[in-house]
Amino acid sequence: MKRKTLLILIAALVSASLLAGCQNKNTDAPDNTENTENTDTPNANDTPNADEQPGGAAGNTDSEQKDDTDISGYAEAYLETVNAFNDEYKNAENPTYALIDFDGKGAPELVINMPGLVSMYTYANGRIYTLMDGFGYGVGGNGGYDYIPGGNTLRGFNNDYAGAVQYENYYHMTERYGFEPLYDKDLYITLFDDKNHNQTPDDDEPIDENTKHLYYGSSELSEKDYASMQIPGEYKQLTGETMSFDELKKALADAGK
Repeated sequence: MKRKTLLILIAALVSASLLAGCQNKNTDAPDNTENTENTDTPNANDTPNADEQPGGAAGNTDSEQKDDTDISGYAEAYLETVNAFNDEYKNAENPTYALIDFDGKGAPELVINMPGLVSMYTYANGRIYTLMDGFGYGVGGNGGYDYIPGGNTLRGFNNDYAGAVQYENYYHMTERYGFEPLYDKDLYITLFDDKNHNQTPDDDEPIDENTKHLYYGSSELSEKDYASMQIPGEYKQLTGETMSFDELKKALADAGK
């Protein structure tokens, strides 16, 4: 009887310990307010006004912060980043590199491109910030990404249902070096009447190439309103300017002199 009582007591103590462990588990969402990374679905702030768009007046604070930052160490930091990247992806097929001016401030941005994946980094405050971490393209209707040099704007297109739904996504770098969608809802075109706004051609919503509806979230837009949400500019392909590893090392060495 004493043995049975002892076993029951031990079991109770173990259960209490496990319960305490569950209660102490941190369930708070991680703090992604700085240098946040994102998916392809826009979910940042609501539709901005003209002053809040990339390159607009709202970017003045960001400009002051980044222009005043010491960027003398970016060449060495980027070389370390590339070496670490190459060590991690030893079997990558012919990665290429680029140094671009994404936001028109501070150090140039580093782009690393592998077939179907592209990453982008910036340097400020003596450290590297990851802007794009392996953004995919080339499948699922995503033909790639382009950007406005110096305009702090990245654009991407994505198609679903063989082009029956056509998404247009915009991203920008925040003043804390995060990378966020410009809009909090999807900007897209459908080749069918999306009656229930689920962005899917249902049985009672036949696809018709001669039909075109323009949406921001569940709100249908006129062509004029849709055009007003597009960010105009001289775009360049993000993966269009490429260097070999040796060419990148030389460019960084020259920058570090």
